[in-house]
Amino acid sequence: MNGTGINRVCWLMGTLWVGCHPGVAPESFEDVEVSGTADPDSSLQPIVDSASGEEDQGEVDEQGGQETSVTLLPGESIGGVAIGMTLEQVLNLLGEPDSQFGFQRLINLRYNDLALEILFTSSEANTASEDAVVRAVSTLPGASVSGEVPLGLSRMELEERWGAPGIESEPVAYFEEEGLAVEFNSEDKAVRYGVWPPYSLTPEAPEMLPALTQARATSPSEGEGNLPLYEHGGETYLVVDMHLHVGKVETQLASGVAFFLSQLPAQSLLTFPSTSGVVVDPYGQHVGIQEHLRAAGVAHGVLLATYTTKTTGYAENRMIEGLLNDSRNVNPDGSRWAWGMASIDFENFENPRIRKSRLAALESYFIQRPDLFVGIKLAHAHQAVGFDDPLYLEVYDVAAKFGVPVLLHTGLTPFPNAANEPHFYDPASLEAVITAYDGSHGQGRVEFVLGHAGQGDMRAIESSLHLASTKDNVWLELSAINRPLFIDENGQDVEPGDLMHTYVLQEIKERELVSKSLFATDGPQYFGKVQSYVTLMADTMASLGYSTDEIQAVLAGNFFTCFEPTL
Repeated sequence: MNGTGINRVCWLMGTLWVGCHPGVAPESFEDVEVSGTADPDSSLQPIVDSASGEEDQGEVDEQGGQETSVTLLPGESIGGVAIGMTLEQVLNLLGEPDSQFGFQRLINLRYNDLALEILFTSSEANTASEDAVVRAVSTLPGASVSGEVPLGLSRMELEERWGAPGIESEPVAYFEEEGLAVEFNSEDKAVRYGVWPPYSLTPEAPEMLPALTQARATSPSEGEGNLPLYEHGGETYLVVDMHLHVGKVETQLASGVAFFLSQLPAQSLLTFPSTSGVVVDPYGQHVGIQEHLRAAGVAHGVLLATYTTKTTGYAENRMIEGLLNDSRNVNPDGSRWAWGMASIDFENFENPRIRKSRLAALESYFIQRPDLFVGIKLAHAHQAVGFDDPLYLEVYDVAAKFGVPVLLHTGLTPFPNAANEPHFYDPASLEAVITAYDGSHGQGRVEFVLGHAGQGDMRAIESSLHLASTKDNVWLELSAINRPLFIDENGQDVEPGDLMHTYVLQEIKERELVSKSLFATDGPQYFGKVQSYVTLMADTMASLGYSTDEIQAVLAGNFFTCFEPTL
């Protein structure tokens, strides 16, 4: 890969895009059983080992100190520190840490004598709160690990025991069914471990199923709290983030995860599986999507189903239905917190029987749950489907039939196996379809929402702006536009320069497209992403002369006009 290609990947991935697409780790840690540590007031002792079997024994290091050996249980604990423990339990077990550092509610406690690092999620941004929970435990350089999995085991020995790791990102291999990450040295010997809840990869999407529930006749409830609002420049705004990815650990594609991991800082690799799943769990403790949005002052979100099994994985419609039908899907004032968009699996779509069944399943979500599902999400570049391929046009018939918009991925995508040719991401090739479904050509009317406004390729950006200017059924969705240009208007690779959000927002203002532009983040990515992105967009709009009313239209008003959700 040339320098431009490498830069393109790094910029597209972002600096810490944690939990980007169908996520990882268990859905909840609240019910994790902590063996032997349920009572924080009990007499807890670190699980250690030594030649004599006594806690204060150990190998003498070169400086004459004691090297304490800890016992590791894959998927459960190291040194007695178990997944799911509370802060109080850890402090009772080990005492005060030698150091503590944190960022965006991910808190690390280090114990140097044991050579342990413990990762918590927390209610506080930079310190471990009283309700902090252990998500993962890892060893530091110099640790001594005893039991069935000592340090120094070879890759061959580990693979003989558990089989080949499902995911690898050098120098770390992930034995996901054991809940163990292993860092290997140049001789393929294990030098560090990370422990987190085990899981099994199931990257093949199940056959699409129809909606399971029915809309209930209910009247809006009145909560006792206030709707989260975003403050900027002395003004208060309602904000909707209409592009949020959810997922589960099992549904990830290994190659997509490995590629993503290759972009992350080395220090996050051993414990990555423990936290990214919580980040993409709408109701995850501390760092889940709902907590994330509320901390950012964002009132509502839209959760997306995806069938991107060639690149990242899937989040099936049934899962989105369950999340939206959850009693926790409510704001403090009693209004609905989130809506969803259904999607469709294009694998084997050329089979008439499969195509008919999946289209019927897609329809069911708008028949049975119009209160929850407000649109259709497609990602042609991820699904390797051309924008104007006639085989897939019946999806737009469904959208026209039920009057729901279609959100489409446009612009470059960095994931392996993506179709990164203009035919799959430049909406210029969609123009004939947009015209056919404008309500005056016999096909019904569909609102086309161009996700990312063509980011990364100037041709796709200009196509997006042009279509929004000339077609009254085209809207611009503004997630992920804070990235540099990689391909110019002539289709040539360019060295990445300035981020493009200022250019796009300025063109929107000058072309009078403010009323057709919708805020979104393509989140959650990592805790704090939503807040930083809404602030970036608000700052930029204000600097370009957007009025308060125009900013409010972009942040929420245009979403309600386009999607007409049920509150």
